[in-house]
Amino acid sequence: MSAAIVTTTVSAPSISREGASRLIGVAPEAAVGQDVSLAIAVTDAAGHLLAFEAMDGAPFLGHTVAVDKAGTAAAHRTVVGAALTQLGFTAA
Repeated sequence: MSAAIVTTTVSAPSISREGASRLIGVAPEAAVGQDVSLAIAVTDAAGHLLAFEAMDGAPFLGHTVAVDKAGTAAAHRTVVGAALTQLGFTAA
């Protein structure tokens, strides 16, 4: 008896390097208006880091948390909070 092998391809929205750079450029501007210092990480759909920036005064562990949070969001195919939509980004 042989088992049937089923393959399925699933498309996942992702972000380009250019889009990641654009997000990294816009996010600090939004944070300054709220008087916070952030560490910002953007990954592609596979969780590979595309862009990262830490603002002056970002929390000590903010770098690690930002990268881990972005990777976790990619693994679960979610976005972190409402950050993307608030900054005018939509899933491609």
